[in-house]
Amino acid sequence: MKLNDFEKHIDETILDRGHDYYDERRISEIVKLGDQEYLFTVEGAEAYQVTVKFDDQGEITQTGCDCPYDFGPICKHQVAAFYVLTDVIDNRQSEGHKIEWGIQQCFLREALDNLTKEQLITIIIEMAEKDEIVKSSLMMRYSKGNPRHELQKCKRLMESIVRKYQSQSGYIEYREADEFADEMDALLEVASDTEDRCLAMDIASMLLIEAVEAFQYADDSGGSIGRLVSAAIDTIETIVTIVTDNTELDIGLKTELFEKLLKLSDESAFDGWEDFRIDLLQIGIEFAEVESLRNKLNQKIEAMIDKHAKDSYQRYAVETLLGLELEIKSRYGRKAEVDELRKV
Repeated sequence: MKLNDFEKHIDETILDRGHDYYDERRISEIVKLGDQEYLFTVEGAEAYQVTVKFDDQGEITQTGCDCPYDFGPICKHQVAAFYVLTDVIDNRQSEGHKIEWGIQQCFLREALDNLTKEQLITIIIEMAEKDEIVKSSLMMRYSKGNPRHELQKCKRLMESIVRKYQSQSGYIEYREADEFADEMDALLEVASDTEDRCLAMDIASMLLIEAVEAFQYADDSGGSIGRLVSAAIDTIETIVTIVTDNTELDIGLKTELFEKLLKLSDESAFDGWEDFRIDLLQIGIEFAEVESLRNKLNQKIEAMIDKHAKDSYQRYAVETLLGLELEIKSRYGRKAEVDELRKV
């Protein structure tokens, strides 16, 4: 992958998120470690460090990020760094993206290297005690316990983030909405980082519901809440895909995740947001290879079609739901069934 065509090799969703970080100038520091090696500090809910090394032909030979994202080789923080690095190489250095030599960065690392484990723990605890969100985030990310307890920790962290940005009236103003969405998005990274797929689904589902409800108490003029909703749905889709693509997993886990997905689609938070419900049912098609789950999904889709059939304002929703039925029949039905559905 070369710097001048990296966009062709990266998932579109991750590319969009990374470009948002680039546009919002989330790169707070660039350190040149060598002739063709850079260290970037990317600011979001937390500060992450991205390394990029490339050769004389512009080929990226080494890159990494210390964030917990593990659903692909490249994360949004790396994408943001690629965009900035392209500007730097082309002498289009953006205002605020100042290059500094690596010797200053080394001072902090050397200072920390000289501390004992107990001293480092003391520093982290002191920082956490001063910030409830930092404390909750550390507990959520690094303590491993009962899934129900982990979900409760995540819920408390989410509630802390909401309280942090709400004004006295309970509303999140435009100038706070982006940072609110970024900190909530960090919870999706926690979901992505857990190996317990049911817990990951529960975390992503809980955040999706809160994100949709945030349309009522946050200013989405900049689109940050909408992007958070999309990111939550994308995370759920990724979790489902990982499970359904694994042929070695038994039907039990797949059934449990499918039931969670259907239950999520019934949440009252989606009343008036039928597009989001349909997005979840679209994800459910990944389970349709199993006949019993396919039948349940078809029943759910039929129920939604019947509900909206006489509502002219829901015409698009009905057409989309019919499209889902056709997709399921095309994959798993008989040709006569497909032909019949196409006549509708």
